[in-house]
Amino acid sequence: NHTKAAAKLHVVMNVLDGSPSRVKLTSERTGDGTPWKRVGQWVRDRLMLFDLGYYSFHLFDRIEANGGFFVSRAKRNFNPLIVGVHRKWRGRAVDVVGQRLQDILPLLQREILDVEVEVGFKKRVYNGKRSTKRRTFRLVAVRNDETGEYHLYITNVPADRLPAEDIAQTYALRWQVEILFKAMKSHGHLDQLPSSKRCVVECLVWASVLATLVS
Repeated sequence: NHTKAAAKLHVVMNVLDGSPSRVKLTSERTGDGTPWKRVGQWVRDRLMLFDLGYYSFHLFDRIEANGGFFVSRAKRNFNPLIVGVHRKWRGRAVDVVGQRLQDILPLLQREILDVEVEVGFKKRVYNGKRSTKRRTFRLVAVRNDETGEYHLYITNVPADRLPAEDIAQTYALRWQVEILFKAMKSHGHLDQLPSSKRCVVECLVWASVLATLVS
């Protein structure tokens, strides 16, 4: 409410070459995940990394349905049912299968928890009815040595393709998109929009994107 108007620039970037691969410009009121509701074949065999602004079981389901993969932070209060484990612990380890995540996390001492969890979410309305869909995803909890708390990640990448120890480091690559936006502001002057005319603003925004691509 502190400005007359604002816009959102939604970007999917390639962390290998640092370039924007998909860009969409919308009004400020458009939700972060809205432009990506129609996930297509472009995600096949690609690993998508995004923050909690895109946290959606619908999105996860669509990515997997199109042959893609994802890694996302999970919300701190995420409390799914654990239905399987990817690694077993010797000795008097806590049996986690059949337990709710938040019930067993305070009891654990292990550095990493790598399990399968079941989630349910509402599907879109069809013929006046809205059904619930249930899916299983992989959840990896990595213990922070300083705080003792677990960082939660949800993914569909098989354990034999991406070990639990590499999940956090892989997810850290998501920060590259923040660097990209910083470059757009520093070198592409994305934050300099000396006009209130929509057509002029749109031209300046796209000019910033193009300048970043060329550079």
